[in-house]
Amino acid sequence: MFNSSCALFIVSCETNQQVVNLLIQSMRQQISHMVSIYVSSDGPLLITDPSVRVLIGQEEVFGDRVATALEQVTEERVIVFCDDFIVEKPAKIEELEELLSLMEEDTSIASIALSQISGGNTPERIAEHYIRRTKYAPYKTTLQCAIWKKSSLIQFMKGSPSPWEFEIYHNFKTYLTKEKFYALEDDMFQPIPYNRGKLIIRGKVVKPEKERLEELLGYSLDLSDFPETESFVQGENLTVGYRLKRKIKLLEKEIIYRLKSKIKNKKK
Repeated sequence: MFNSSCALFIVSCETNQQVVNLLIQSMRQQISHMVSIYVSSDGPLLITDPSVRVLIGQEEVFGDRVATALEQVTEERVIVFCDDFIVEKPAKIEELEELLSLMEEDTSIASIALSQISGGNTPERIAEHYIRRTKYAPYKTTLQCAIWKKSSLIQFMKGSPSPWEFEIYHNFKTYLTKEKFYALEDDMFQPIPYNRGKLIIRGKVVKPEKERLEELLGYSLDLSDFPETESFVQGENLTVGYRLKRKIKLLEKEIIYRLKSKIKNKKK
């Protein structure tokens, strides 16, 4: 069922060719040699695996480009990854198949995040380690990584200027839907093991993390296109003024979408 009902979908770009090839290599080794893999990109990518389909979008807006790529995916559900994800250990295929079966039975489930997300969780469970998110929970629109109903992801994705803004601002769109969102209760139960995107931080390869992964995987990671750093902590690249404006924007959207949600519920 896993191979026929679900595909792996990578969000990437032309400049990240080395990274996406490493992700695909880890997917083939740790997840499946048979499952379909698609890559959404803003330009050409030289992919070493000939079975992978690269979907190049011409749209200037990130979210519109990804939505167009998703429309070309034949499977109804996708597991979404950003391209700096490296699968460290064999995936728990039976668990993924169980989650896909549950989504097939309950079509109101839009997404199941395969990693822990703090805040906004309810006591309700699906499967053993997955908890339902509340109506106003943050980060329901996560990209790293989650099983998505393709049609839902397309609608939430449209118009997003960047991956970051999709996860932050487009989350408010979930306030207006009756669809359900779930997330893993603890990263210790990850069905697709990875180290929370610590390999590349602010465009730099973290050398200690790269060395850890190479020892764990048993092969070298060619990331020569990127500068290296020894530190997991990189300097803040946002000004105080920008961060303040961002907080104000988040608060405004929070208020607006909560009001929209309440008005919509009253009409019904």
